[in-house]
Amino acid sequence: MPFSRPSAFRRRAPFAALLGLVLVGWGCAASGPASAPVAWHGLPPEQAEPLIRADLEKNPRDVEAHLALARILADRGQAVEAGEHLAWVRALEPKRDGEMDRIAHVYLARYQRTASDSLAAGDFPGAEAALDRAEAIVPNDPRTALLRGKLFSSRGEMDAALMAFRTAWMLSPEDRELRDAFLGALLADAQKRYEAEDFQTAWQQLEEAIRIQDSPDLEYLRGLVAYARARRAPDMERPAYLGLAEEAFRSVLDHAHDDEDAAFNLGAVLLASEQYGEAARIYWKLIEKHPRDGRLYLALAHVHSMSGDSEAAVAEEAIGKALRAGQPVDDPLGWADRAGRRFPESDLATVLAADGAPEAIYTYTVPGGGLVEVWFYDRAGLVEVFREGGRLGTTIEVQR
Repeated sequence: MPFSRPSAFRRRAPFAALLGLVLVGWGCAASGPASAPVAWHGLPPEQAEPLIRADLEKNPRDVEAHLALARILADRGQAVEAGEHLAWVRALEPKRDGEMDRIAHVYLARYQRTASDSLAAGDFPGAEAALDRAEAIVPNDPRTALLRGKLFSSRGEMDAALMAFRTAWMLSPEDRELRDAFLGALLADAQKRYEAEDFQTAWQQLEEAIRIQDSPDLEYLRGLVAYARARRAPDMERPAYLGLAEEAFRSVLDHAHDDEDAAFNLGAVLLASEQYGEAARIYWKLIEKHPRDGRLYLALAHVHSMSGDSEAAVAEEAIGKALRAGQPVDDPLGWADRAGRRFPESDLATVLAADGAPEAIYTYTVPGGGLVEVWFYDRAGLVEVFREGGRLGTTIEVQR
């Protein structure tokens, strides 16, 4: 199972309704009485700017001059100074605060679009510059933080990316896009930490992700990390981590009873916790669904070996290796006849004489190139396994 699963994203609606209102030209007066001279009205920005600045030197309280200069500067990308002049308008005429917000947000949207386009083109310096302008014109905007998180993530700066995504989500916790971006970053970093065997940090990332949005998928990953921590922990700490892993996988199964990956891993955790009976029951239940899955027989053999049932373990290991190799012979009767002649006094010869050919014969190779033949007799769910003419272990009962 892959460590992380994709999320769906949606984009916040743009400020489309505002564009026609405020993008009508830098020199248009907004609302309220005009207090500035008209000498610079209608002039190109490069000609108007020195005149406006001269007017402001004479009259720092000239609201329309502040607004006109703010537009010129914002169009040019000088967002810090533009914001200062918008602040002058707010201070001088508080009733126009909403109007200044609308103007600032139009430029904010423009800078954010530039940042997004730059990110898509791989122009990270351009994206960063645009985001700096966005932050200057409207501080603490969640979408600016989101885009900054994407920038950091694209540059591989995951700690900074997580901080930015976390900030975006905290500014607007009901925004699904921001939440999904934050969750995606947490899971990506958790996977990276897990692969680097930094299980403690991976655990912390998953814990934070679960606090944002709990789900069976996240509980499954938490179980994987807890089990990995248990395998590396000192003896005194191992039971606690195994308990966390068991709790996580059981939580998954409470919500998704047929999650076979969670069941298989729960069996491994129970085995490590020496809960042999319950681990065996889990693997038998999985074998009932997948009687040809050699991996399940090998897991069951491990359980019985650890619990001291060596006869069952020997037979299950043979079945598991044979099924896992997946090499059934085309002529079971001929192979069995030859084996019976090679081992005339064997258990296999006796069964062959009484019952004929086995249900199947599988082969697998061992280190050094030797070929091992495994014969299966299935009598209504009672499976006997033979190798080299001898019965392996005890009869295995499988409910089919």
